[in-house]
Formats: sequence, structure tokens, C-alpha cells
Amino acid sequence: MAHGTDGGGPNRLPACAQGLFGFKPSRARMLPGEAGGVHGATKTNQAISRTVRDSAALLVHTEDPNGPFPAIGLVTGPANRRLKIGYAPMIRGGIAVDPAVAAAQENTVQLLRDLGHDVVDAIIPVDQEEFFRNFNGAFLRQFGVVAEQARSISGASAGESGLLDPFTASLIEWGSSFSAEDQAAGAAYLQKVPGLFDALFKNIDVLLSP
Repeated sequence: MAHGTDGGGPNRLPACAQGLFGFKPSRARMLPGEAGGVHGATKTNQAISRTVRDSAALLVHTEDPNGPFPAIGLVTGPANRRLKIGYAPMIRGGIAVDPAVAAAQENTVQLLRDLGHDVVDAIIPVDQEEFFRNFNGAFLRQFGVVAEQARSISGASAGESGLLDPFTASLIEWGSSFSAEDQAAGAAYLQKVPGLFDALFKNIDVLLSP
């Protein structure tokens, strides 16, 4: 396994394309791993591994004993308890779900029902456009330091430096367009999001979504 941090998907997106397992735990569940012992507003530490079993073995050693969540401990196999699973086939205000993804979701729903779980309709409690705008305002502006480093090394912008892949460079350059006010507004919005999901999870155990 390899240590990885995940704010917007770095543990999960590459892993799902390469047959690996990428995991982003809930914020404040794991030891922070940051200077000063503080938890980031979006980023958590865990790993990219070959199997779910490997990441489960790591989790038991890196849970924060002083965090807000009860420890999970070592998971060695499936539980006997059946779950109530909320199924949200789309995100409000979001882009259309690809037909292949929609079909995979429906197959997963049927599998979960065949395994004895209760699958019910659910609605994701945030609007995609509002979340996207505020998340990026809070998250991307911090990477201006990378753009500055790229320019100091190459004398060119992040996108023209040749030091970063095009996707990363475009995110960094876009992030520079956000103001300090955008960053503050985004951070304030993200503080409200956990409460919205807390209300949802009073009625379900797991949320299945695109």
C-alpha cells in the first residue's frame, strides 16, 4: 500500500481506474497526520492499497482515539446485521449520470437486495452546482503555492511549465481565479454540509450514489 491523502478524490479516482482500492475516511476519524495535529477541512489521510483487507488492517492502527467517532477496530469479515441503504440515483443540479454508471448502480441495488439489505429511495441533501462552487472556492485556492513553484523552476505558468499533468495544471490555474472572499464563503458553506448529511443518516445506514 502507499500513503495517500484525499480531499477531492486523489485516493479514489486513480485507484478505480487501475484495479486498486482507494479509501477516504470521514474527516477526523483518522489521526490527522498534519503539523500541529489539526484536521483539514477537506483532506483526510489513508492509503491506496491492493485490497480492502489491506486498508482495513491499516485503519485499525491509524484511527484517532480522541476523535469524534467510536473506533471501528479490525474488520475481519462481513457483519450479520442487515443495512438500510439509501439509493440516490442522481445528484440534484448535477451533470447527467452516464448510462453505464446508471446500469452499474441498478445492478448493485439488486445485489444488495438479494443479500437481504433494505434499499430505499434517498435524496442527496446538497445541490451540485452550489456545492461545486463552494468546495472549489474553499479547496483550490491553496494550490497557488504550487503555481508559484512551477513558475520559479521553469519561468512559465503551471500549464506551460511541463512539470504538471494538464488536469492538475488546469485546476491550479483555475483555482487562482478565486478570491480570499470566495475561499471564506466556501469554508463557511462546508461547515454546514455535515449537518445536512447527519439528518439524512438518521434514517439510513449507507448512502449509494453516483
